[in-house]
Amino acid sequence: PLSVVVADLYKVMWTEELMGEGQVRDAYAADASAGREGIRRLMSQPGMSMRATGEEDWAFLIGLCDQSVQEEYERRGEAGSAFGPTHVALRAKLDAVIADFLAAQHAEMAAAAEAAEEAEAEAAE
Repeated sequence: PLSVVVADLYKVMWTEELMGEGQVRDAYAADASAGREGIRRLMSQPGMSMRATGEEDWAFLIGLCDQSVQEEYERRGEAGSAFGPTHVALRAKLDAVIADFLAAQHAEMAAAAEAAEEAEAEAAE
């Protein structure tokens, strides 16, 4: 099995509704849609999974860093730390948004698969 741990999806999560009208939508709507399709294709492969980063992932990555970075991480959430309260809150928020996004992709894929099975069963009758 292969598990991809996602720290950021950037434009993949952009929807046409979020982009509004204009140049941004014109420039990025197709790219964002293609990115979402790519994620769904990856997630549909046997043995493949994707999930958002969590605290254990960040701790692992920090463990690979220089001692000074590890010391700052130990003080995460404290004022004056390189990983201050705002940074910690925003990182947690992005991790949650990515987790929700990936869960929605899973749900859409499951619903599409169910609809296809129902259509196939009806056609067989």
